[in-house]
Amino acid sequence: MRTPMASTARLILSHAVILLLLLLCAAKPATSYGWIPVNPSSYLVEDTVLRALRIYDDSIIDNRLFLIFFRRGLRAKRMSIGPKIFWDIEFQGRMYICNDGMIAEVSVHIIIILAHSHDMFPQINWQSMTPWRG
Repeated sequence: MRTPMASTARLILSHAVILLLLLLCAAKPATSYGWIPVNPSSYLVEDTVLRALRIYDDSIIDNRLFLIFFRRGLRAKRMSIGPKIFWDIEFQGRMYICNDGMIAEVSVHIIIILAHSHDMFPQINWQSMTPWRG
């Protein structure tokens, strides 16, 4: 025979499990639309930065195909003004320009603006560091 206390406990537990599953689904960062993950030090920042570089018109290096690989020194700062969220991200990386076969160490500074958490308009600047040989 079930007691009212046991039934209430089961009901609370089942609702807690459903709520936990909903929270886990909602907390998953949606990077397919260029969202920045909640934790800027997570591995998804690299994916987001690479996505920002792909979205951005690469005419800043004369429309040459390039790849940039995250290396070290990640610094991310979150700011918000009104409905817009800004991520100011700096890191060091390796840039490979495919047409020239050039590999160089670069310092990358990116400002990503998220309007209503789904639009991404990156402003990208980088400066060369010591050339990487290897």
